[in-house]
Amino acid sequence: GTAARAPTRALARVSRGHTVLSTAAAADDGGRAELRLRARLDDHSVRRRRHNAICALVHEWLRVELRAFALRGNTPIVALTQHLPGVDLSNIHAKMRRPDVFAIVPSREAGGEGLLLIVEVTVCREHALDARAEAKRLKYADLTIALAAALGEQPIRMEEPLVICLGEMGSVQPLLRAELVRRASASACSDPPGAVDSLLDDLVATVKYYSHDSTTTSGRGIAPRV
Repeated sequence: GTAARAPTRALARVSRGHTVLSTAAAADDGGRAELRLRARLDDHSVRRRRHNAICALVHEWLRVELRAFALRGNTPIVALTQHLPGVDLSNIHAKMRRPDVFAIVPSREAGGEGLLLIVEVTVCREHALDARAEAKRLKYADLTIALAAALGEQPIRMEEPLVICLGEMGSVQPLLRAELVRRASASACSDPPGAVDSLLDDLVATVKYYSHDSTTTSGRGIAPRV
């Protein structure tokens, strides 16, 4: 009767209350996790380690897959003087930007021109990928023009800057793969699409590794292979 139904109604109220509390607790936990992730992504030391890991992967990829030489990382352009005999770079030192990687890449064509390549690496929020990539290209536009003029008749062609732009959660700037395949196809790389896909896999795994809070079991990423 009524007495028998009363405990059932009471239990139902308790169950509903527990559900509300559980939902609120889950939302609270989610909010704290998001704040913790944001703090991690904004941490300068984490960003620096992530940046260095990505640069190391790109450096090795250029050396192994594109047969690049004269590789330099985070150094002024005048450091290339020893690799470009007869090229006067003295007037370029005023443009003291330090691209993440400089490289001279042999051309695929026998006896063809070498390619002087500036590579810039950047990681940003997913919604800003295109804008960040364009900003990086513009940053080095005048340096590219100055270098092309300095090279003159040398058998080395100045390439447009290569911007490797990744989202901080592992997204890849939409045009990046096609651009990497184009650069690899102009080099001595034996399998441009395969080499590019392997690089992108490593880059994304590295970004994801640094985007997770390693103190939680659910946030373990893939350790970067550097």
